[in-house]
Amino acid sequence: MTRRTSRFNMPPDPASVFQALRTCRQAMIGVQAKVRANASDYHSPSMIMAAISTMTEQERQAEAQRDAIQKAEKS
Repeated sequence: MTRRTSRFNMPPDPASVFQALRTCRQAMIGVQAKVRANASDYHSPSMIMAAISTMTEQERQAEAQRDAIQKAEKS
């Protein structure tokens, strides 16, 4: 078996990843709407949505940083 020596920061097609995450987030909102508030089934979707939000925010920050680096290199 070959061993992977490096990984990408993001998958080759990040748009499809974020579309899948958007679909997942919408499903979690649907789950929360169907269960009783403060039940254990209510909190799990919240944690998943928080993780998705954190990931997208980190990607936005990384993209802004990449843009700033590219802009500085052009100057």
